[in-house]
This record gives sequence, C-alpha cells and structure tokens, in this order.
Amino acid sequence: MSLSRFLIALIGAATCACAPVHMAVPPDLAAGSHVYEVQNRSSWKGALVDESFNFGPYRVTKIDRDWTSSSGWGVGAYSTSAVKTGYAFVLVTPAGELAGRCGVEAEKKDLEVLGGHIWKQRTSLACACGANTNGTRFVISSENGRPMGGAAVIGENNLAVNPIDRAENGAQFQEGLGWELRGVGPIGAVEAQHPGRFWLEKGLAPTTAHDAACLLAGMALYQPPEQH
Repeated sequence: MSLSRFLIALIGAATCACAPVHMAVPPDLAAGSHVYEVQNRSSWKGALVDESFNFGPYRVTKIDRDWTSSSGWGVGAYSTSAVKTGYAFVLVTPAGELAGRCGVEAEKKDLEVLGGHIWKQRTSLACACGANTNGTRFVISSENGRPMGGAAVIGENNLAVNPIDRAENGAQFQEGLGWELRGVGPIGAVEAQHPGRFWLEKGLAPTTAHDAACLLAGMALYQPPEQH
C-alpha cells in the first residue's frame, strides 16, 4: 500500500469507519453536475472476483484484468511492446454498450546523481472506449508518485485530465484522490477511493455523456502497478 493510501485509511479509521475521505471537486463542476454514488461494488479485486458496479444509469461489467495488448491495440504513443499490463471492461449505457480497454506502463530507473543514487519512476495509463482506439481516449502519466494527469479526446473535443489531490476536509494527498475531465468547461469527474463517486455535467449531449462515463470508468478501475 502506498503512503498516501495508508494515510487515507488511517484518517478514516481515526475519524469514523463510516466516514470515508471524499474528494473535493471544483465548485463549477459540483454546481452543475449529476452526482452518482457507486453501487454494488465489491471491495475485492482480481481475476476470480466479479468487480462489476453501477453508477447512475450506467453499469460497468465484464471486467477482465488479464486482458493485454497482444492483438496490437495501442492508444496515442502506446505501442504493443510498451504496455506492461492492462484491463478491459464493458460500460452498459442507456443507448447500448461501450467496450473499454486500458493499458498501464511503468518504468523505474536508478540514476546516479552527485555520487549517490535516486530512483525515478514513471507510470502511465491509456484507455480507449468504443471500436476505434483513435476516437474516445485518454493518456495520463506521473513521475515519482505525483498525481497522474494528461489529455483526453471525446469526439472533436480535446480535453484536459486534471488530477484532484484535495479532500473535502482540506487535506492534500500526494498521489491524488481522483480526476476531472475539462474542456472549455467541466465535463465530469471520478473519485478513485472505494466505492467511489462519479460526476457528469447536466447539459452534456447523451453521446458525449456516455463517452465521458466510459473514460471515467477506466480511471475508476485503475490500480497502481504495485497492486497488480
């Protein structure tokens, strides 16, 4: 368990077992969004566990943590050889199903600096939803345990994926508590802590909302490499 996740658990235990640490979302996103609590999500993970869950009108199911990119799948700068591990899932929407595929890359280097040694670690996550991996997608990355951030594409819209590292109680966490999708304005957000919450802007077109929900579900399913 990483230090930040240990601190989250410690704070929760010291406060109340029924009062988890919640992510603080930007005020404009909070004011204009539907907020969906995750329902029916197991606290267990792995190939033998049904990790399916529901949020609002959506269901995340058919989660496969043994999925790899051996078929040649890639997102953005990712190639088959770069993806070290991956997972797949299906998002059931009111308009049908969207297939999601995600790849995780982790690289750790021992660097010699001024006669000493430091570790430099870079972790990246790329996900795509739908039949075309050049369509709805995102790529986020971090170095040395910092919150992961990057960019996403939905339709013709280029979006930022911003990490959120502050809790509602004002505490800050090194690795972050979740992410938001933002273009000209907010699109949605997801809380990474179990069981989690989702936010989707109320004025989104249905197709955009479904694509955003799929990308956010990919983020919600992410596990840091040491947890695989």
